[in-house]
Amino acid sequence: MVKKRTTMKDVARRAGVTQPTVSHVINGTASISKEVRDRVNRVIEEMDYRPNAIAKGLKTNKTNIVGIIIPDIMNGYYTMMVMELERALKKRGYASFLSATGYQPQTEELCVHNLLQYNVEGVIICYQLLSRAPIEALRRARLPFVCIEDGEIDDPGDTVRMDNVYGGYLATRHLLDAGYQNVAFVSESLHARALQDRFEGYRKALEERHMPLREELVLISDGITGKFEIGRAMGRRLLAGTADALFCTTDAVAFGVMRSLFEAGKQIPHDYALVGYDDSPMAPLANPALTTVSQEIPQVIALAMGILFARMSGEKRPEHSLVLPKLVVRETA
Repeated sequence: MVKKRTTMKDVARRAGVTQPTVSHVINGTASISKEVRDRVNRVIEEMDYRPNAIAKGLKTNKTNIVGIIIPDIMNGYYTMMVMELERALKKRGYASFLSATGYQPQTEELCVHNLLQYNVEGVIICYQLLSRAPIEALRRARLPFVCIEDGEIDDPGDTVRMDNVYGGYLATRHLLDAGYQNVAFVSESLHARALQDRFEGYRKALEERHMPLREELVLISDGITGKFEIGRAMGRRLLAGTADALFCTTDAVAFGVMRSLFEAGKQIPHDYALVGYDDSPMAPLANPALTTVSQEIPQVIALAMGILFARMSGEKRPEHSLVLPKLVVRETA
């Protein structure tokens, strides 16, 4: 049999006081004698009473909870982002309500609906949503939110974006500077603005060297999930081509490519040089350690948090921040 949850009324009855008195003791909202405070706190401890934070938040409009929306909890890049967000929120006395959408538009809308139901005080969206509806729902509710990698949403309001064009350029230029002449671009579907920008950076680096954009060196999958498997498939395709170096638009794709090349008996960087993107937790642990582009997540999160809490405090001027990525050179290129 499930134990009945202790209520404020139960505490008041045992302590011999009114329910509002218990509320005042818990919240410090009235002058209560020390004797009564001590008695109420003793009963709270004896009965293991825990205030219902959601109910309290609905009454006070103050829950100290911020919603976080990501597409994929298994993706190391978003894992790092959530860790940084929760660390930053904890310092401010806030908790998080995490929602993963699986890149599904209907799930995106459901996540926002749930966050509104739980009366969160703000929302940080960590990727380019596939639907505009969640953004409009947040605006109708007048709930502060910040978009990281907003992409193509018209007038998204407050944003923190990484300069993905520059990141793609950095990765490709590094390979070209090392003397590679056949640098392939390997990516999942270019469904997101960030991936499109990385391709533009690849193109710019080639253009700077007066090198043509060769169709046979551009390998783009038609899927948007299963990045490791996409990389494995792209790796098998590379074996039949002329590429001697690869720029992969995510580390997850890069790891899949590496697996295929290893299975074919190829050595990195002897047979193929390789650069990834994200600087995920596994990048320095891979064998060989992955050269990759860091998106400077701590800086991104610090900016996003600053903007969100400014909005939550009543500031209204929209902010748009751009963060420059950095190349992290390891063993694969």
